[in-house]
Amino acid sequence: MDKDKQLSEIIEGIKAKEITIEWMRNLESLSTPDKKHIEEELKAYYTDVLNKDEVKELFHVDELDKEQKEIFTWGTDQADEKFSPIQKSSFILFAGEAGSGKTEFLFDLAMKNATAGIKTLFISLEMESEAVYTRKSMRYAGITKKQWQDKRRVGEHQRNAYFRKKKELKGIEKLSIIGFDTDQETTLETILGEIEKRQPSLAIVDNFNLVARERNINDLEQDDFVSRGFMDFTNKKDIPVIVVHHVNKSKEIRGSQKIIDHADSVMVCKRHDPKDVGATDRQKSEFNVVEVKDRQFGLGGFVTYIFNKGTFIQNDEIIS
Repeated sequence: MDKDKQLSEIIEGIKAKEITIEWMRNLESLSTPDKKHIEEELKAYYTDVLNKDEVKELFHVDELDKEQKEIFTWGTDQADEKFSPIQKSSFILFAGEAGSGKTEFLFDLAMKNATAGIKTLFISLEMESEAVYTRKSMRYAGITKKQWQDKRRVGEHQRNAYFRKKKELKGIEKLSIIGFDTDQETTLETILGEIEKRQPSLAIVDNFNLVARERNINDLEQDDFVSRGFMDFTNKKDIPVIVVHHVNKSKEIRGSQKIIDHADSVMVCKRHDPKDVGATDRQKSEFNVVEVKDRQFGLGGFVTYIFNKGTFIQNDEIIS
């Protein structure tokens, strides 16, 4: 039977509310895109049919056959090969020591996903949006803290690189940044409300510890409340959220075990101690990330990124 005629007969059957054996056979033979079209027609004309078990089974699409419109990245081909893929309903915890480069890495990740066409939202709970742009541009230009304190020390080449990078960042169409001032409310409800309002394809929140405490609950209850909130949100809204967190002095995830339990995936980063005077330049540039938990795919891999010219790359991509 001609495909167009077949589709037409199925739709006419829906309108006439005639769900026959022949109708079911015609539906079963359709491709996945055509089934999606028919499913919309069912919603419009005969909603009750969707609740019939025999019809539900016909509309079931295996995960492998589902249309994939967006492919997220972990920043390099090597990382995408080693780490479990970011899923639409993922709540991902990204943890590391203070000063280890977590924020720098995840903002770089936000840039790379946005540049690839993924609508990405980066939320900072510790600095305003302009400060996020400034920090990234400083690192790219190699401007030191001492130079920033006395800007007369900033060379012409660095100055040009700084402004060029800031212009580039602000020109990434798919990247949005929300920066909360110190006197702004950072409750979980506010944060999730901003994500829902802006409807990104990927959200990154920096960081877990700065989510405002709910009243009359202790530290463990706060950890449970916040982590469960992110988990429930990603499951219901199909928006993956990566949340920055810290490890304690024992190199373990800080806070309640509930945080790890609620996360779909847990990544831990580490870099060489910058105070180690014996470290080589190469060692100082290394940024190690290990996937210690993934609910769907199991344990992931270990990747060493190289921080070079303001971005995180894989070993064979050194920028001269």
